[in-house]
Amino acid sequence: MVVAEAAASVGVSITVAWEWFRHVGRVMPEPFPVCLPLSGARRLSFREREEISCRRAAGEGVRAIARVLGRSPSTVSRELARGTVRRKSGYRASVAQAVADQRARRPKARLLAVDDRLREHVQNRLRAKDSPEQISRRLPLLFPTIRACV
Repeated sequence: MVVAEAAASVGVSITVAWEWFRHVGRVMPEPFPVCLPLSGARRLSFREREEISCRRAAGEGVRAIARVLGRSPSTVSRELARGTVRRKSGYRASVAQAVADQRARRPKARLLAVDDRLREHVQNRLRAKDSPEQISRRLPLLFPTIRACV
């Protein structure tokens, strides 16, 4: 697509479109991939929240958005409920991200402060000049009951 057509399709001036084109080194960038969650990712990423915001503003339903993101409809529904501050303004990804970050912050007991045996092992390995990466990769094998080691 030529720059003028691209500008018209996204609703910006040709000048802005040329500026964007120059910014990417005068090469058409790869199209953005659909925001699929990383395998095992529990929290929604900011990109997923942006996708929810755009699709909701376009009038798509919860199930359609969930299908595109590869998430459960209940996850998208909860996210829309949490990220909508006022009914009139609708869902805002930045507000939802700030709320999620605030919810994620909570007092957590540090594993090394709680478990003396674990702390002793880590200190010994550090004294033996093992790298933190080496130590953290080995912990799940030596301490299988502690999930949050890695």
